[in-house]
Amino acid sequence: MAKAKKLIESAKGGVIFIDEAYSIISAKDGDDMYGKEVLTEIVEAMSNIDKQVIFIMAGYEAEMKQLF
Repeated sequence: MAKAKKLIESAKGGVIFIDEAYSIISAKDGDDMYGKEVLTEIVEAMSNIDKQVIFIMAGYEAEMKQLF
C-alpha cells in the first residue's frame, strides 16, 4: 500500500494509466487483500481533489466489469 501511495503522490498533476487493471485483484474469488488495499488508495485519490491525479483504467470488458 505504501508503494501505491508513493506512486499516486508522484503523479500529482498528471495521469496514471493502468493497463489490464482487472489484474489489481488477481484472485479469482476476489479475496486479494493487497489488491483491495491498492483499490482503496485509488478510489480515495479519485475522490480527493487535492490529489490532482487522473486515472485511466483499461482492460477486457468482462474482467473490468468484475473489477468495478
